[in-house]
Amino acid sequence: MRYILSTIIGAAFLLSSCKDAGISYAPPVFPVTEQLETRWISKEGMLMIYPLDMCVDENYIYVLADVDKKMVQVYNKRTGEYVRGAVSKGQGPGEVITGCVLSCDADSGLFSIHDEVGRKLLRFQVGDSAKLTFVGQRDFNLLNGVVRRSWPLQDGRVLVDGQVDEVRELGVQKRFQLLSGENELIAKYNDFPVEEREKGAFWSPFVSVSPDKTKMVSCILYGGVLETFDLTPNSIRPRATRHFYRPKLDEKTVQATDETVFGFSTVCSSNDKIYTVLIGDKDLSRYNNISVFDWDGNERARYETDCNVLRLCYSEKEPDKLYGIAVSEEEEYYLVSFDIP
Repeated sequence: MRYILSTIIGAAFLLSSCKDAGISYAPPVFPVTEQLETRWISKEGMLMIYPLDMCVDENYIYVLADVDKKMVQVYNKRTGEYVRGAVSKGQGPGEVITGCVLSCDADSGLFSIHDEVGRKLLRFQVGDSAKLTFVGQRDFNLLNGVVRRSWPLQDGRVLVDGQVDEVRELGVQKRFQLLSGENELIAKYNDFPVEEREKGAFWSPFVSVSPDKTKMVSCILYGGVLETFDLTPNSIRPRATRHFYRPKLDEKTVQATDETVFGFSTVCSSNDKIYTVLIGDKDLSRYNNISVFDWDGNERARYETDCNVLRLCYSEKEPDKLYGIAVSEEEEYYLVSFDIP
């Protein structure tokens, strides 16, 4: 079980609240704490090494995972039946070398995959029987700086987690950038809500963009810090920051220490709420919850689940339901859903 989360978690925070350099840390207090029943969609474990991301539409669940050189695995969302593998692994047109983000637009039926190694954002149109047809891509190879991940926004704009800037600065960690439809740098946000020595916790945060593409949330596994932002046509504006657990990083290895309290392990969002799994414990395997916040960072509810939740996704078509991927003690993956009160 520790192997599964160790692939996505690096460092952590001190459990007790503390105060240093003007930053106060305190564990979240949820006004509602309830038990949530899990609906098991798939009866058998999904055959894949590791699911990186997921999306859902009216009929299918799409999982970003490399299986037999296909990068997207499609399942019937009501029965869990496997439908097809889509998007070939490779370097040709419409192919992906290393996919790390899967996003979809419910209105247009367009799916996007960020290829980290290929340095591009590929777009696909979903058709009958969940067939994905390649319709174009954004190439980031000529940009001044690395693009680690990207998410499509409105009017051709793209949100980037990367190092894109007017001038390259070796050894300087950057955060988020906003690109125009022509890959011009519109805006950037490079502030960190922690001390200098703790910035390593922010190399690969969990990020979710709201369905209306006007907001973004970032939360870290390497400690319990949650940030929300407003995305305007020409800016990335900080909205709220919550400090729950301080990062405690080994300065040499940038790994967890004996004092580690693990933070967030996945996130998705609606236009009103943010849905996370918040471990909040030194025990790495305690990801059996769904912790809900609003876009101002306020705690709304914490739901204890009877399964370990590895991934979550939200669909505007079903506003009172979440879909997810659960992992068993035998390290098998199952499709699940939750009815959210």
